[in-house]
This record gives sequence, C-alpha cells and structure tokens, in this order.
Amino acid sequence: TINNGQETSTRRAILTVGLIFLASLTALLYVYTNFPELE
Repeated sequence: TINNGQETSTRRAILTVGLIFLASLTALLYVYTNFPELE
C-alpha cells in the first residue's frame, strides 16, 4: 500500500505540473493571437 501511495502522489504531481504548463502555454498563445503586431 505504501508503494501504491507513492505512485499516486507522483502521478498527481506530474499531472499538476502538466496542467500548469498547458495553462501557461494556452495563455501565451492567447496573448500572441491577440497581439499579432508584436511579431
């Protein structure tokens, strides 16, 4: 049960980092599409 708990916590940490990365990437794409003149 201890190993299972460690695996779930690790997956949760990876999912959290992944969600934050996707959120930041989406925000950057949103700003880029709103300000094409910055290219």
